[in-house]
Amino acid sequence: MINTGTPPQTFSVVFDTGNSLTWVPAAECHTPECRQQSHLYNSNSSSTAVNLHKKQSIKYDEGVCIDARLYRDTISVAGLAVPNQLFGSAYSVKGLGGPSYRM
Repeated sequence: MINTGTPPQTFSVVFDTGNSLTWVPAAECHTPECRQQSHLYNSNSSSTAVNLHKKQSIKYDEGVCIDARLYRDTISVAGLAVPNQLFGSAYSVKGLGGPSYRM
């Protein structure tokens, strides 16, 4: 579990050693893969969110494609908070798992 933002928004994540960008699904994402998630990042709800006005796409071998806006915000793991951490707020997630898959 990680927490993102101030106040914290909680997410289950899978740490990806093949890509340096941590990402979470965004509240603005309307693909089925995002809509099945119980937690979506809302940058407007975080007093520490900084929109970098940049985007990044991640393509995985399995045909999965993630499109994300880049932000800096406080990210906490196991109680350790790191301010100004770069991460992606995914506004489009395609091809990731089935209906029972959770990000």
